[in-house]
Amino acid sequence: MNYEELNRILGDDFHEDAEEINDIDGYYHLLLDPEQLRVSGDFVYDLSKGDGATIITLADQSLQHVTIPDILDGHRVTAIGEYAFAKCSALKSLTISASVARISEDAFVGCRFETAGPIGSDCDYQFPWTHFIPDNAFAQLKQLRRVDLPAGVTDIGNGAFRGCALPQIDLPEGIVFIGADAFKNCGLRGRLILPHSLQIIGE
Repeated sequence: MNYEELNRILGDDFHEDAEEINDIDGYYHLLLDPEQLRVSGDFVYDLSKGDGATIITLADQSLQHVTIPDILDGHRVTAIGEYAFAKCSALKSLTISASVARISEDAFVGCRFETAGPIGSDCDYQFPWTHFIPDNAFAQLKQLRRVDLPAGVTDIGNGAFRGCALPQIDLPEGIVFIGADAFKNCGLRGRLILPHSLQIIGE
């Protein structure tokens, strides 16, 4: 992939000779190496993270409904990169495959999902995890108003709900671990009731 292709996807504000990082565009300018990126359908992905893992770094900005697949060009999709959907202002719904185990910080900053729940629910943001919620899984989803956590969740990752606007969230019995900053700046109104099963809270 070259800078012309990346310009086509990111818009005319992407330039090879950018000199500083001061916003999301700066991240794209300096921290994405076009030589390490590949395009498959509606996705741009990165193979530079090692262990053969495929990192989705950007989805086509015009998409309204996105399903992140398990496989892209024979590579297993395991993570979502920083600011991956930050420029996707048209995005209305997202379904994440079970292969995704890591979500980078600010992956969904600017997204407007109001509801989240397991795959098969009527929510805008649908996730497959039934036992653990990955780090930063819902981070910076500032419009998020409701999350339905399925029974069976045992671990909530670091920063999982950081920066959301949740008025409340019900934590089911069975949760044993809540990571650091899981609910930081979450806007919860009232108390967060911790389940009796909880054993560890991250620092």
